[in-house]
Amino acid sequence: MIFGKLFVVGVPIGNFEDMPTRSLNYIKLAKNIVAESPNSFIRMCQTLNIDHLQKNIISIHFDSDGTKPGKMNELENMTKIIEILKSGEDVYLVADEGMPGIADPGSNIVKECIKNNIKISSTPGPSVVIAAAVATGVMHNFILESFLPFTRQDKKLFLNNKKNHEYPMIIMLRNEKSETEFNNEIPEFLEDASLILGENKQASLCYNLTYPEELVIHGSIKELFEYFLSNKRNIKDKICIVIH
Repeated sequence: MIFGKLFVVGVPIGNFEDMPTRSLNYIKLAKNIVAESPNSFIRMCQTLNIDHLQKNIISIHFDSDGTKPGKMNELENMTKIIEILKSGEDVYLVADEGMPGIADPGSNIVKECIKNNIKISSTPGPSVVIAAAVATGVMHNFILESFLPFTRQDKKLFLNNKKNHEYPMIIMLRNEKSETEFNNEIPEFLEDASLILGENKQASLCYNLTYPEELVIHGSIKELFEYFLSNKRNIKDKICIVIH
């Protein structure tokens, strides 16, 4: 029996001019798409003038309101995805932005494919992690901590465990709780990090990397906390922090 192949496809973070040609061709030709969010994928297709109506789109959306872990359809739809691959058809995995599996869903599917001897191919593609590392000068050694725990108490425990961290940390921060409501994670985290790691600890706050409105602010954690409180916040801001 000949199995299909899983293609892990990188897509732009915020600027569609960054779309690799190979990724664009894969998305155009793909029959089976595993998408972090089908609605986001459809919007991307419409922007790129790609017909999505004939595609079999499977959701792996991480359903969360920003205050507690959500339901991961990546696991719920795993059997369906593996069955398609074992039938001999290829599957193309895409995140809303950037590389699947890097601070985005996808790693569980890759691991399941490895268990089932299904071949995997990964395209080069944009990643907010690499963009943040380059923009803040920590390119040689850094640690991706991905997203923080959900409760403030667990975030404080995380910070206490990282007081003597050896390498710069890149952390994704939750900004929006819903489409109209802000999450309190960022100001609370900056305040707690200033107290636990030290107010003079150097860091960089990265807004909307690769978007036209990209902005990187460097300074102590205390300075970043004060900057964040004194500047207007946008519900659509994508924010991460690099702690040096």
